[in-house]
Amino acid sequence: MSDIEKNAFVKKAEYRSAARSRRLIRDAYVSLMQKKTIDKISISDIVRTADLNRGTFYAHYSNPMDVLMEIVDEIVGDVQGFLADFDFADFLKNPDPLLIRVEALLTANLDFYRRINLNTASIGFTDQIKKILIDYISSDKTVPEKVRTNPQFEIALELFAGGLISVYLSFVQGQMRGTVRQITETVSLLIREASASFFIK
Repeated sequence: MSDIEKNAFVKKAEYRSAARSRRLIRDAYVSLMQKKTIDKISISDIVRTADLNRGTFYAHYSNPMDVLMEIVDEIVGDVQGFLADFDFADFLKNPDPLLIRVEALLTANLDFYRRINLNTASIGFTDQIKKILIDYISSDKTVPEKVRTNPQFEIALELFAGGLISVYLSFVQGQMRGTVRQITETVSLLIREASASFFIK
């Protein structure tokens, strides 16, 4: 094995080890969220639960909030990723494909979202999602320029983005009697009915 191959092998092993450590730390953090509020989770709690030493923790994170923010950033990245697959004009005509992906994301991680929501104000999670949604719509070239620059469109967009997030957030918080499927179907119907008045001119 050449020196180059040895170096590549060592780097690959180091990467796998680092990825494993990060995963263990994150899994420990999520597990601890079932027992404690976010502000009560300490580095000692995390390394004990993950069966790692403090040095390994500090090799990847500065404090427990960094772990949470990395998880939140991944969620935000997921949202940005699937928004990129849809034109807003197509979404207005048929909201189901995008809403079904939102539904799947919520369903797969519902317990985690319910725990993280205990402290959403401190991390601005819903504000980030709302901003992404507004930016996505307002910059979408399938929306005519004269519509995007209309003050009524801005008002409707704020109402739409805030309302959509609020509905799903209420579900996550356990404040909605309906299932996530019923919410998706109702939201889809309302978007179709409202789009002609508010978005399509």
